[in-house]
Amino acid sequence: MRKPRVFSARPGHVPGSIVLIAASAARRASYEWGSSTDGGKTWVSLPVTLQAKTLVTGLSPGSVVQFRYRSVTRIGEGEWSSPVSATLTQ
Repeated sequence: MRKPRVFSARPGHVPGSIVLIAASAARRASYEWGSSTDGGKTWVSLPVTLQAKTLVTGLSPGSVVQFRYRSVTRIGEGEWSSPVSATLTQ
């Protein structure tokens, strides 16, 4: 049996970048992404994608950033995911 995919953030190949990977929602879904540098008090919208992953660049080394996503299908917008945190070490 396959394990369900979980929303994750991992270091990107470029310094100051993070790769976000979400569970695929549907064949024609889009994905809205958000980031927060203040523990989730405020959220900044990131570019919408048509794939369940995205690369976030321009992050400061040593910063702790939270990320979230939601899928949008023809049925409507999904709920925002629980946030995941990433600390940039590069």
